Formats: sequence, structure tokens, C-alpha cells
Amino acid sequence: MRLPNWLGDGVMSTPCIELLLTHFPNARLCLIAPKSILELFSADSRIYACFEDTTKQSKNRLKATWQLGRAIRSKLECKGGIDIAITLTNHFYSALLLYACGSRVRIGYKRGIGNMLLTHKLAKERELHQVESYVRLLDLLPQTKSKKLDSSLKATIPSLRLCVAPKQIVESKPLRIGLNPGAAYGSAKCWDKEHYARVGAHFVALGAEVVIYGVEADRKLAEEIIASIDSALGEQCGSVVDFVEGTTTKVANLCHKAQSPHSSTANPRILEEKSQAQGKNQTTLESKKLDSSFLASLQATTKQKPTLAPTIINACGQTTIPTLLQELQALDLFITNDSGSMHIATALEVPMVAIFGPTNMTETAPWQAKNCILLNLKLPCAPCKKRVCPLGHHKCMKDLHPEIVLQAAHKLLDTHQASSNQAQTLD
Repeated sequence: MRLPNWLGDGVMSTPCIELLLTHFPNARLCLIAPKSILELFSADSRIYACFEDTTKQSKNRLKATWQLGRAIRSKLECKGGIDIAITLTNHFYSALLLYACGSRVRIGYKRGIGNMLLTHKLAKERELHQVESYVRLLDLLPQTKSKKLDSSLKATIPSLRLCVAPKQIVESKPLRIGLNPGAAYGSAKCWDKEHYARVGAHFVALGAEVVIYGVEADRKLAEEIIASIDSALGEQCGSVVDFVEGTTTKVANLCHKAQSPHSSTANPRILEEKSQAQGKNQTTLESKKLDSSFLASLQATTKQKPTLAPTIINACGQTTIPTLLQELQALDLFITNDSGSMHIATALEVPMVAIFGPTNMTETAPWQAKNCILLNLKLPCAPCKKRVCPLGHHKCMKDLHPEIVLQAAHKLLDTHQASSNQAQTLD
């Protein structure tokens, strides 16, 4: 199987892999992808072999692709060769790779001259979630009855799955909040850095450990956010208390503020993902107040002496894919843009607030996410799917204010706290 090139798409291919392994339980599954995508499956013992695809960096990609395919064919010939090859990327080079591998059955989506190299092909269908789009290709497998993906088949698609060591339970650890301010696709997908700083400062002032994740290219952005957090907190205890009390008040009164007829961002759409539905259950978070007991606890915290040595960690460029999986799994809450890390957190069932703007949630929302709240202002200009805001104002992100994210975050933390208390009671 030729996997996608983007990290998030790689994670969203896992339901397709699960169904494939279910259909052919005795098959030897080989994966072809860039290194970062293959690392997602480094702990999965069911994968027979992995082949890194670096042809995109080659001066002659056509020649490099052919050579890679022939090398894979040569290596697997002693095991009987390749019976079925599937590409999840509808690109000419992927189709050529499958042909060069010598597979007797080559499955993929129709696109351009690559069609001639595929034996089984499918027309791309719009407005499908990316997970569903990948799974549709399995309709073309030999010995299966081809049928259009309908609601009954969708219900059989499993959740995202990544193999990782079980989460270690640590007693009496500080609340650990992860922030993911970057996005590989472009700046349009990124929530405003000052908004991230405001949210980060809120949790740091409450004694939480805040970790900023990203690639090396995001390091400068993380440093700017940390500088803004330091500035927001100030040097005196009093300023920290005022800051926490201010944000607490804003969160508590958000439902009243949002009802103002003059507010252009009064009703952001929020999708609370359920295991059996994708984007169908929509509510407006402003109409719900924070749990009174949790809010009282939050307000009580502001009366205590705040920590003057906040814990803020810049982890940008400091993780590999396997260590990132371990890091995200240890979080109590993850606040993120639409990104590859968002889909990893979904697979690991990490409580998460996911912020959407220019991208289409129908296609890329966290698949069957648990303990997840999606935020989107649903502006008329969205989803534009552009790397940079074509109108120059970036309102889909700038007008989604920190107080909205804080309310969603505390709602998830409150739910997590209640679940933990219930588990302890049962024990």
C-alpha cells in the first residue's frame, strides 16, 4: 500500500488498513511512504515490511520512482511477489510505482495518465471524509462485491488506530496542557498566536504545565508565544491573580456576551464528535455555562498565591514521530489547529479542542473523536482551502477569541475530572 504524504492523512489511512487486514488476515502487508509516515507504524508488529519513498527529492523523479518499484519487486519476489497494490494518493508517480512493483492488481483513484497504469480505478467523490475516501478503494478488492459507500458501510469503518505503549498513570502530577500553534499546510490554518498566548497564560497561572509542540520551523513561533505568555503574566503576584480572575470572569460571562446582536462572532459552530457520527451533532457552546463546581474551584484558585516559576516547555523540533505519540498520550488536554498532530491525538483519544477555519471539516474533522470539541466560526468566506487568507483579514481565526476556546477547554477538563472521580469510586 502506498500511503499518503501528509502526516494527518497517514493517520486517517489507518481505518483502511484495519479493514484490509480484517479482509486478508493472513496477508503480508507492506507500506510505502515518506519516513515520517512510516514512523507512525513503527510499533505495529502486523506490518510485514516498510519501504521509504524519497523519490520526490530526486532530480529525476520518474527514474527514481521506477527504480524504487523495481527494488521493492526484487525484494518481495522470493515471497511470491505482490498480488494487490493500492495507492491512497491519486498521483501519476504513485500509479507508476505500483506498476513498477509488478503487482497483478493495482488499485487507485482516476487521475490523468496514471489511469493507464492502474487495473482497478475509481472516480473521486466529493464531500466525503478523507477516511471514507480511502476506504472506498477497498470496494475494488478482488472477491468483494463492489458497492457504493452508504450509511450502513460507513458504520463499519473503525476508529483511527496507532500502536503505542500504554499510557502510564502518574499520581499527583500537574495538569499538562499541550498547544499546537503551527500547521504544515500554511498560515491560514493557524489560530492567532496572541490567542494561543492568552490561553497558555491562563493555564500557566493556574499551575498547569504548558507544552508547545511543532516542528523545528515552529520554534520561533513558540518562542514568540512564550514571550507573550511571560508578558501577560507579569512579574508581580498581583498581576497574575488579576489575569486569572479576568479570564475566569470572561469565561463565566461568555454566554451573556455572546448574545449581543452587535457581535459578529456570537455563534461559532461547535461539533462534538460522537463515535457513530461525523459532524451531525452541532451545538452552540455559548448557551452552556461551565459546571458550577468546576467554576467555583477555578475561582478559588485565583485566591491562592500563584506560582512565580511557570512551567512552559518549547518542544518544537524536539520530538520524533514515536516520541510525539508518547508525549501527546500523556496530555490532559490538547489545543490544536487542523493538523497532523490533531489526528494523532484523535487516534490516542486525548481530550482535545480543535480549531478550524479555512479547511473543510466535512473532509478532515477528527474521525470518530472522543472527548473532542471542534470550533469553527463558519464565516461566509470559509472554507477557502487556501494556504494564506486570500482576503487578508484572516477573520476565521482572529475573530475566534480565546474566551471561546477556554470555555471549551474547561468543559472537557471538567468531564475528564468527573470521569476520573467516577473511576476512583468504582475502584
